[in-house]
Formats: sequence, structure tokens, C-alpha cells
Amino acid sequence: MSMKHIRDLFDQTRPIDRQITSVINYAGATEDQLEREIREYEVTDSLARHYERLLNHLSDGFSAGAGHEIGVWVSGFYGSGKSSFTKYLGFAFDPRRKLKGDPFLKWLQLQFQGVQLRQQLATVAHRFPATVIMLDLAAVASVQSAAQGVSRLLYDEVMAWAGYSRDEKLALLELLLEKDAKLDAFKKRFQEVAKGRSWDSLKNDLLLGVTFASRIVSEFYPEIWPDGKSFNDTKISARYGEDERVRQMLDLVARRSGNQRVIFIIDEVGQFLEGSPQLILNMQGLAENLKNHGFGQAWVIATAQQTLPVTGPLFKLKDRFPESRRVDIESSDIREITYRRLLRKSPAGDELLRSLFKEKEGGLLHATQLKNTKLLQSTLTADAFVRLYPFLPQHFSLLMELLRSLARSTGGIGLRSAIKVIQDVLVDVSGYRAGHLLLADAAIGALATADVFYDTLRRDIERANRQLVETVDRVGEVFGSGSLHLRVAKTVVVLQFVDGFPVSRENVAALLFPGLAAAPLAADVEKAVNEMLAEKGLPLTEIDGSLRFMSEAVSQIMSEKALLQPSSADANRLLGDRLREILTPEPAALVENTLKVKVQSKLVQGSMPVPISHEKSEIELHLEIVPPAELGTCLAARINDSRVLSNQHIIYLAGEDSPLIRDLLKEIDQCEKIYLRHRGEAAEKEVADYVRAQGQRADTLKQQDLDPALQNAFLKGSFVFRGKSQAVATRGTELLAACKAQVQQVAADVFHRFKEAPVNVETNLAERLLQTRDLSTIAAAVDPLGLVKKQGNTTRINDTHPALVALLDYLRKHGEVDGRKLLDDFGRAPFGWFKDTTRYLVAALLLAGRLRLRVASQWLKVAGEKAAEGLKNNHAFAKVDVATNDETVSQDTLLRAASRLLGVTGQNILPLPQTVSRGVQEHFPRFQRDYASLAAELTAAGLPGAERAGRLQKQLSQVLQGDASEAPTVLGAEECELIDSLLWAREVRKAFDQKLHEVTITAGELLREIPLLPKLGAAGALQQESATVCSELAGFLEREDFFAVAADLRHRLHSLQLLVKAGAEQLTNEFTTALDLERDAIRSTPVWASLPEADRATFSEELDALDLGTATDLAGLRALVNRKLEADSLLTRMRAKVEARAQEIAAVRNLPPPPAPTAPPPPPSGGKPAPARIKARRRYESGAAVQPLIKELQDAADADRPVDLELE
Repeated sequence: MSMKHIRDLFDQTRPIDRQITSVINYAGATEDQLEREIREYEVTDSLARHYERLLNHLSDGFSAGAGHEIGVWVSGFYGSGKSSFTKYLGFAFDPRRKLKGDPFLKWLQLQFQGVQLRQQLATVAHRFPATVIMLDLAAVASVQSAAQGVSRLLYDEVMAWAGYSRDEKLALLELLLEKDAKLDAFKKRFQEVAKGRSWDSLKNDLLLGVTFASRIVSEFYPEIWPDGKSFNDTKISARYGEDERVRQMLDLVARRSGNQRVIFIIDEVGQFLEGSPQLILNMQGLAENLKNHGFGQAWVIATAQQTLPVTGPLFKLKDRFPESRRVDIESSDIREITYRRLLRKSPAGDELLRSLFKEKEGGLLHATQLKNTKLLQSTLTADAFVRLYPFLPQHFSLLMELLRSLARSTGGIGLRSAIKVIQDVLVDVSGYRAGHLLLADAAIGALATADVFYDTLRRDIERANRQLVETVDRVGEVFGSGSLHLRVAKTVVVLQFVDGFPVSRENVAALLFPGLAAAPLAADVEKAVNEMLAEKGLPLTEIDGSLRFMSEAVSQIMSEKALLQPSSADANRLLGDRLREILTPEPAALVENTLKVKVQSKLVQGSMPVPISHEKSEIELHLEIVPPAELGTCLAARINDSRVLSNQHIIYLAGEDSPLIRDLLKEIDQCEKIYLRHRGEAAEKEVADYVRAQGQRADTLKQQDLDPALQNAFLKGSFVFRGKSQAVATRGTELLAACKAQVQQVAADVFHRFKEAPVNVETNLAERLLQTRDLSTIAAAVDPLGLVKKQGNTTRINDTHPALVALLDYLRKHGEVDGRKLLDDFGRAPFGWFKDTTRYLVAALLLAGRLRLRVASQWLKVAGEKAAEGLKNNHAFAKVDVATNDETVSQDTLLRAASRLLGVTGQNILPLPQTVSRGVQEHFPRFQRDYASLAAELTAAGLPGAERAGRLQKQLSQVLQGDASEAPTVLGAEECELIDSLLWAREVRKAFDQKLHEVTITAGELLREIPLLPKLGAAGALQQESATVCSELAGFLEREDFFAVAADLRHRLHSLQLLVKAGAEQLTNEFTTALDLERDAIRSTPVWASLPEADRATFSEELDALDLGTATDLAGLRALVNRKLEADSLLTRMRAKVEARAQEIAAVRNLPPPPAPTAPPPPPSGGKPAPARIKARRRYESGAAVQPLIKELQDAADADRPVDLELE
């Protein structure tokens, strides 16, 4: 048999146009329908593994009892076969389910290829028969029931399964009647009232059931409902808790079936929950309550289009439906099932297709390749081609994704299964493509295409989005029903339903490839898409290279867009933006290969140039676009303008306007305004996509259309600069290149004095130059401009260098200027010098003595630390004032300064201002440190000169100010106190280092203390004998140049110390003799004789303990006098004690007291007066009482007599 059409390729034992059930559901079906379903059921290897694993879990769970999870999650997209999987498994476990007289278990076993799986199913089902209750949420769910959750819908289903009314009030009445054994009587009475109609036939009738029941209920429960109205008014407001509801369901199932085991199979759970946290919690609670109250005998099997994710709302169900108990029916299963049931080829057909694939493989792969996506990609092999022909793997994947999306949009209502859609694409069994050639009747080599998928699913697409279908119809009206445009539109709509798939022109062409003998459609599709985008009435847009039809809301925005008209300001803004983009990076030039000169571009709007680049520059590029007829007039006007002095830095350029530019400006402005107006609105996805596409379209038009148009417009113009014009085209073939070439020439003219200092030196070069001690050895890196000039043996700064001359001329013209202004002025045309370079030039002039700096209110004329700090960087220099230095120092002054520096430093200094100041900066800080304490040391040593030392410190500070700029003048003056004081201070420091201050301190102490000694005896003699030496010493210590008489000071001090020693020894002898006489006088009195021996021994011991010691120096003299006074006081107290003791003894013996002791005879020394013994009390109560004591003391003093006080 010859094969010409696709139909001829298939296995003829299973006609491709036979009846195939659209979608398997849980609703009741005739035996013939169920038999047809089960006979068509294909169990792939993957499905067999799922059955085996699930049977193991059920067996283990039923055997183990409580303590394990009882939830099974079966996932797969719409029409994948998950309903068949769960329905047939449930029927197999229900022993009451029969088909053609045999248990349904046997029918399912026949579909299993493996003997082991058949046996496992039979074993588990026979060992654990269960009640199976199925709930199709897609069929029973409503808005009201959805609010109540899955548990309530399952409860209602169980009540209906048990035979109770679906009306909640009637069901509760039925339960009450059943509990009270009144149900049979109620049914009989109901049939009488209902004119022969039974309770079972009307209890689910929401109108008649309640009406007739309310008439008789009072007969059975008059105490609750006295009449029918009271029953009708009863509201069921209270609800069972979830926990109680599950318990009631399980009890009811057990009572009705006599079996504790129950399997609840709930279809389309995922779509019902739809991410609702409340419904998900309800489902979670249901599974948990079944686990807790079912004790392992109550299972729940849920189906859903989505798998349980690792994140998101459904994630909460993962613990109730663990990973091990999840079944995921993959698209490969559907592909395999479709092949087995529908696309299996005959051997001859298989061979023919393999031959065709081998012949056309290269062209087929090229024409059908999908780009920038992995979503529908799959490897096309010979086996895959033969098995799926006339579909390709990507067609199959596209259909699966399309069905999944349509199921989400429509809820799956009326939607066909994948295999049914494949059949309709082939032979249109459903009659949706009447009038079209069937794909099965096409010639062998033809392929399924995306537009045929649209035709097959048109009604389903219309339910999901009517406007898309209307848009496709409009394309047919505009371009014709047989046009490629219509096929493209259908393909775009189909692909719009596949999230994440790039609907590019290339991918549309790949999915429209009609057959193995056809040429690729890429070019034709490209043309068709462009024509559709240009059609104003079609809401087609292209976003990120992806085509899309927009909604009615988008059409309204499109109408709004058509009414928008750009103002001149809008047009100028767009022109400015695009010219800025075209001229990016900004045109720039290098002057002397060093100075980068940029241009600020401005767009002339009317007569006002408006900047379009942000960075200011001294050279400006003025752009304007004028009508062609005005171009010549504009050029002449700009030539005249360019001759004006204030316009010497402006480049003029006029471009030729055109209608194309104006149309593009209008379209771009409209797109941008639509984008800006609506981008922040919370709108549907299509509106948001369209708005985003308008922004992208504006960008595309700018880059691909407006920019080239503007390039051409300005390339026709001419540059104008300083009265000369130059055609743009002669400068370059692109506007940016031409502008760069023009700027290169202009920059050299504008910055013509840059060549005088054409370097960009390092930031620290000015500082390094100032720190150079010897210019004759300066490194080339520190003198890049060659400012240092050697003439014979001298090296100096060449202040005739053009750059230095320019700086001096500027300062003479402007006078004193701050550093910021100086840097700014020389940074502008015609110089353009770098700021670091300008600072370096200033440093050179400072070294040359040609200018001065004011840093921190101090004028500096020479280089030093402060000058280096002021020139350290541009920020510091901005705070510095600069002026020319017109003051000069005479050579005689410099010679004197250098000579005096040599005297105080020992270092030869060249008689130059810089070297003198540098020498002062180098050495004088050390003098400040060395002599800082000199004033204090002189004061401590009792020497004069502290004031002079303090004045020296002030003079040192003053001469160091301003980096010692005034040092040459100060040190070179006719008289220089500073140098004299430094020499004096050096001698003082030298004397102190030789310990001369210790001599002066000792001498001063002697001069202060000797006059304070008592003027009697040896002390008085010492004062008289030392008077001459003391006078000479005092004279020496009053001299500022005391260091000049150091030897005399030491000699005089030695002589005085010898006199003090002799006087101290003589006074010691006098006091010791007097003390001995006092002891003897006390022991020789009658009072002493009257004392017992023991008392005399005690008092003698105390008298003998008195010791005045010896004295050899002034300190000893002072101590000796003090001890003598203490001894006299002790002797007085001793006499009193002796008298008191003698009186005590006399009183005891009743004898008269002995006579008081007489004063001792005067000492035998040469005629000195005897001491006056004066009695005194320890306390006087008034001034009058103490007057006699004062008189006696005054008399003794006048007589120059010693005084012994006797305390009473």
C-alpha cells in the first residue's frame, strides 16, 4: 500500500479518529464509558513505579496503624492523567466497585505490564479493602464553599455518600430523626404530604424538600418547632470545629460501611487553594486531623497541577504530604501515553519517516531551532521524530504549557486533555476546524504548526481572553484570512500563554515551519511583523524583542498616545539628549600631547544656547538645526558672530532639518510620555508590559532612527570658528569624529601659551623644590622646565623664563592675589596650566626672591617650612596670598649677617638671603631649646640676667617668624642685640656647665645667713671679720658677666667659708663652757643637797644628757644657737623640778624649804654680761598683764645681755 498522507503512517489497528474521552473525572459514568476509559488507559514505566511505591506506602501505613503521615500529593499539569491515576487506584481498593460483573481491580490489573505489580495490587487491595470517597473540587466548589474550605466540602460529600440531604438543615434533621428512630415514620408521612413523592427523591431539592418537611416537622418535634414557620426560621449559625467534623466523618463512614479504613481522594486541590493562606491552613488541618483521629486507617490523596514548592504558601503542606509520598506525573509520561494511544506508526510508516529525517535533518534542525530559551527545547533525534510525527518535541512541549496555562485561566472547565487536543489537531474530531484541511490528510512531510494549535484551542483561548481572539480576527480582516500575518498573529497569541517564553520573530518563524520540503520562514515573518507593528489599529507591541498583543486597556492608552503632540521644548529636549549621546564621549583634544581640552556642547534654541553636556569648558560647541532653505543665511550670520571678541572660544555648527527628524521626535515624545504617565500605575500585566514597551520603543527609535538622521543632518553643515568655515564632511564621516578633529585644531589656538609650561608635574614638586639645599646639584626630575640656570660658579633661578615672566607680569598687573585666583586664572586660556605646575613656578620665584607669600598672616620672602606648607598642595595654596617682592637687602648687611651667624653657629653661610634665613631656621630653634630654662636657672642661682634671657627668647621667636624671612635684615644691622645676647647666653651656659652656679648659690646663702647670726661673742666677731669678703662677693654676684670673675668668686667663697668655720668652733667652745657652769650651779645649791640620793642620781642623769654638739660651718652655727636655746630652757625647767621635789620632801619631813638657788656666776670669758634670768608664765590673760615681761625683755635687749626664761 502506497503512503501519501500523514494518516497512512499510523497503526491502522487503532484508528486515530476513534472516540477518546476528553478528560477523566470522578463523576458517575456508564459501564460502557468506564470500560472504554480503562481499556484506553496506558501505564508507562514511570506510572508503574508510582503505583508500586504508593501501594507499598498504603500497605505499610494500614499495617502500622497510628503515628505516620497519611497524605499523598499527586501532581501533574492539566490533562496529564493524575485524575485517571487516582480514580482507578481508588476503584481498585473499593471491593464494591464492579465493571461487567468483575471487580474493577481486575480491569486495572490488565493494564499493568508487569506481573509483580499486578500481584502487589491484588494483595494490598484484598488485604486492606477500604471505603473510597472521591471529591472533585473543580466540579463542586463555589464561592461560598471555597470560603468554608476543603474540610467542609469533604464533609458534605461524605454526608451525601451516606445518603443524607445536601441541604444542611435537612441533613441535620435527618440525623436527629435517625438517632430518635423516627426516620421511617417521617419518610412515610412526607410521602403523604408530597402527594406520593418520596423523601429520597426530594431531600436534595432545595425548594420542595424544605417546603414539605416544614409542614410535618412539628408533628415529630412539637417542643422544638411548634409550627412550620419556626422550622423555616431556624438558622444554622453554629459550626462544628474542624477536629469534631473529621471525627464525625470517620464515625459515619465506619457506621455506614462497617470498615474503619477509608481513602479520601480529592481532585484539583492545588487550583482550589490558589495560594490562599486560609484555605491552605484548612487543608493542612484536615490532613492533620485525619492522621490524629484515623489512627493510620484514614488516608487522603490530593491531586494538583503544581508540585509542593520549597517556598511559597503551599510550602506549609510539605509536612502533611512528605516527599516520599508524592507522585509527580511528568510530561514525558504524557508524551509516551500519547504515542502509545494515538501516534504509534506502522512498521512501514516508521521506516519511511526515518528515511525522510535522514534526508532533511539539517534543514529541519535549522528552520525549527528555538533561540534564547530552554523552556521548549529538546533534542530532536530520529526516534523522537518518528514517534511524535507530525509533531516535533517542541510542539508537544508547547501544547503541554498551553494547556497548563489555559487550565489556570479557565479552571479547566470544558478543557480537553492533552491527548484529545493532539487528536483534534490531527483529525478535528471535535469539529473546531471545520473547513480547514485536516493535518492527517496533509502530504507526508507536513508538520504541525502553532497556528493550527490556535485553531484547535480557539474556544478555550476565547474563554481565557476574548480580546486576544478578537485581535486575531482583526488581523485577518486587515491582511486577509490566508495571510502569513494571520498565522503569525495566531502563533503570538498561543505563545503569550507560555510564561517566560521569548516570542521573538525567529521563534515564531520556527513554530510556523510548515514541512520538511519548505524553506525557512524567518525573512517572511520579519516582514509580516514589521507591517503589523506599523498598523496603527493593532495592539501589537515588541518588548525586549518579544512580541505581544495588548488588551482593551492598552488600546485606550494607544488612543491617548495618538492625541499627544510634542511642544518645541519637548523637541529641543529630545534633540539635546540625542546630540549629547551622539557626542559621547565629549569631543576633546590634547594640547602639546599633555593638556586635555574638552568642549561643552550647547543646543541653540531660538537665540539662546542651552548646555546639553554638564561639564563646563572654555571652548563651546554651539549646535543648531535649521530648515534647508535657511542653512546658507545661518552660516553667514555665524561667521560674523564668530569674529566678536567674546565669541573667540566658540565653534558654531548648523545642521539641516528634515520631516523625518520631526516625525521621529513626535513618535519618541509620545512613547516617552505614555511610559512616564503610566509606569507607576497598578495595572494588569498587559498594560504594564505595553507601557514598558513604549519606553523600549522610544529607546529603539532614538538609537536606530533618530541618531542616524541627526548624524546626516549635521554632516551636511559647516564648522565656523573665528571668521572661518570648514565643511563637517572634510573633518570626518561621523559627527563625533569630525567634532574631535575640529576641536584638536581649535584647542591649539585657544591655549597658545600652554607651551610655556607644558607639563603636569607631581603634586609635591613645589615642596621638593623648596627643600633643595643646593641648586647646583638639583635633579632633572625636580626641575622639569629647566628653571635652574648655571653661570660660572653661581647657580640661580632663571627668572627670565617665559613662564616665570608671565607670572611676574600678572602679579605686577593685579598686585596682591590669593592662591586660588592665581591658580584659576592660569588654568584658563590662553595658559591652561595645571595647578600643580603653577604652584611649582611660584616656588621657583620664591627661591629667586622675586615674590613673597603670606601664610597665616605672615609674609614669607624665603623658602622654609611654612612656605613649603603653604605650597604643599592646591588646597593649602588657595589660602595663601602672593605678591611681588620689591625689597632688597644690601650686600654689606648680608655680609654682617653671615659673619655673625658664623660667630654663633661656627658654620660658613653664603651671604644670600635664602642661605642666611635657612641657617637661622636650622640653628636658632636649637638655641631656643638650649636657652629656654636660662632665666629660671639664673633666678635660682641668685644671679642677674633673667630679664635678658627672657628677652632673648622673644627675639629668637621673632627672627624665626615667616620662615626667618627678616633674618638677613635683623642679623645684618649695625648693632645686633640678638647676637650679643646669644654670645652672652652661651658663656652663661658654659659657666653653669662648669658648676659655677653651685658656687653662686653657696655664696648667696652665706651672704644671707651671716647677718642673721646673734651679734655677740664669736658670732658677732664673725660678722665683723667677714664684712669685707661679703661685700666683694656681693659685688661679683650682681654682675651679668659673673662668669668673667669666676675665679675671684671661688676664692672669695673659700675665704668666707674658712672664717665661718673658725667662728663656729669658737662659739661651740663658749656655749659648752656656759653649759658646764649651769650644771655645776644646780648641783651646788642647798636644794640639791636636800634631795635623796636617788633623786639626785635621776636629775644628774638628765643634766648630763644635755649636749650642744659641735659646729664647723654656717649650718652648724645655726644648729648650735638653736640647741643652746633649747638647753637653756631645759635647765630652767630642771631648776624648777629640783625645787619642787625639795619642797615635797620638806613638807613630808615638816622642815622649812631650803633657800632658792642663786644664779651661777658669769662665764669667765672676756667681760661679757651675764644672762638675764626672767620668769614668765605660760599664759597671760590680757595685754596689760604681759607688759612687765615685755619691759624686762626690752631692757635685756638694750643691754645686749643673753636671756634665760624661767617658765612658772
